[in-house]
Amino acid sequence: MRTRTGNVSKVRAAAFVALACLALAATPTARAGNGLSGTIGPAVTYVACDDFFAQTSAPVTRLNLGPGDAPAGKRSLGLVPSGGGTATGPVTWFGSLASVSSRVWVTAASGTSGAAHVWVMTADAPAGTAWLGSATMHVPAGGWQVVDARSLDYSWRLVDLASRTATSGSEPGRIDQFVARHGDGAGYVVTGFGCDGKPFNIDAVTTSAGSIDFEGLALRTEVGRAEGEAGTRLVTGRVVDVSGRLTGDPLQLQRFRPETGDWVDEGSLVLPDADGVTRAPVTPDTTTTYRWHRPQSQYADEGWSDTVTVEVRPAGQPSPAEVEPSETPSP
Repeated sequence: MRTRTGNVSKVRAAAFVALACLALAATPTARAGNGLSGTIGPAVTYVACDDFFAQTSAPVTRLNLGPGDAPAGKRSLGLVPSGGGTATGPVTWFGSLASVSSRVWVTAASGTSGAAHVWVMTADAPAGTAWLGSATMHVPAGGWQVVDARSLDYSWRLVDLASRTATSGSEPGRIDQFVARHGDGAGYVVTGFGCDGKPFNIDAVTTSAGSIDFEGLALRTEVGRAEGEAGTRLVTGRVVDVSGRLTGDPLQLQRFRPETGDWVDEGSLVLPDADGVTRAPVTPDTTTTYRWHRPQSQYADEGWSDTVTVEVRPAGQPSPAEVEPSETPSP
């Protein structure tokens, strides 16, 4: 985050640091991580809808396909509020309120209400104070629509940072109207939804700092072999994320048909055991190559494992042996 220099005194700069610390203490932030692509400049946070300093409750987050045609890519970030009174959405830090850009696409099956808050330090704000602009929003049911922080009508008041109380009356106006009256400054803006407790999805966050497209998690499907009871041969599989954590995704075993050169499903979808490993018994009549298919889910694209070959020798030859799985990284 850039702060103005020159006509901004050290006292005023220190007050802005206090503002940032105070805001972070009041609004825990969850920087977007897995499932994101693009420039991760913005973040996702939650704040109180009416009184900025009021207590909040964290929402449940999830990645969703769509809903419908997502504004960017195939997925969006779904949010389920844990109660009313909390607004969740992107936070954008800026060095210049006059040139700030903050837009987000949102959809809610039942509609939802939202709130936006802008904190800014201007040259006319006395030491130890900052301006807070707050606006309310309503998102009608169904369909994706864009909300632009610059187009909202805010109610502005000067706030003493130590006491968290307003020291001025309320002033209405959009961001550009506020800048015309009080000058430019640095700060941040939060544009959140779910004030009524209704679930919603956001996507395609674009700001002057960067952009976010919420997409699937990066998963890897692995294949192996094992022996079950009474010498039963098993093809094993497991799904892990980038940290190596087992995810427990169900898998579909596939068999290669050399006569046609394609892959066919073997049995039905297999759920992992309690240890997170998927196991499927196989009894091929001839040497057969297998792999696992991970179907597309709400939070990840489909993927395939490497292959493992179960070798069956003619009668009278040594007992069947299985070829070790490929060491090639799985998709």
